[in-house]
Amino acid sequence: ELIGTCGLFLILEGDHLALLFPDSMSPAAFMVSSGFFLPEENRLEVLSAAIILPTTYLADLSALSYVGLVGLISAIALMGVYAVVGITCLVLGTAGYAMYGSNALEEVTMNLPSGPLATIATCLIVVNPFAKFALTMDPVARGLEEAL
Repeated sequence: ELIGTCGLFLILEGDHLALLFPDSMSPAAFMVSSGFFLPEENRLEVLSAAIILPTTYLADLSALSYVGLVGLISAIALMGVYAVVGITCLVLGTAGYAMYGSNALEEVTMNLPSGPLATIATCLIVVNPFAKFALTMDPVARGLEEAL
């Protein structure tokens, strides 16, 4: 369950980075910078993994406390955002699906119109996995260490 949660963190991170930087991972730019080809939909997930996975090697997770503080603040801010989004989804979800059908995206935040508030909400979502990934994997790592 914890490993699945961490996998979801990487997908969440990649999706929201793609929302923040839509043109940053064009095929030509990625081939030049990395030297190999990945399907476009997986490039930012791989970049997220490259950034987040090294946090699991920290012996003392207190180094993540400052990032965790930002994650806490963003979680508190997101609670209000999620409440508004949840109420809006309950009220307009059926009408939205009737209007757009299969064009509606799976994650609510991916359907936000572009603008400064949507960018702020997306940035707050991007911060959370950086703080939570290593903390979520810590029990798994300790269990593996004890088993070996």
